Amino acid sequence: MKRAGAALVLTLWQGGAGAAFAQNAPADIDAMLARQKVMALPPAPTPCRPSSGDEIVVCAPVVRDERVASYTTRNPTSPEARNLGVPDVVDVDGMPPCLAFCVTSKFGYAPPPVYIVDFGALPDAPPGSDADRIARGEMRAD
Repeated sequence: MKRAGAALVLTLWQGGAGAAFAQNAPADIDAMLARQKVMALPPAPTPCRPSSGDEIVVCAPVVRDERVASYTTRNPTSPEARNLGVPDVVDVDGMPPCLAFCVTSKFGYAPPPVYIVDFGALPDAPPGSDADRIARGEMRAD
């Protein structure tokens, strides 16, 4: 079955559809390669201008990049590279899940019920009683 499918594809490729793609392929590939070179390669150095008169023109192509990578770039896990002045974030990626290893607390309980007191329904303090004198400020409620 696989051989029959491969033979069918090969036949179609050699036929009309494949011939149409094959004729345009080199031009398309050259255009794609030219675009990739423009994007990936540094620009070509400008040629030296000719000298005019008695002046001396000094120019040389840049052979290599003169920059040297810093130590922190070459070794990003070093203490110097990691010292950014900001605390590190805790890596929780390797921690076990909290299904079997966590301690779930069964401590505590629901708070006691709140008692609601309607002070308007309480009777007034009898005259002369301690409650009456405390209410009028004549006596301290120690």
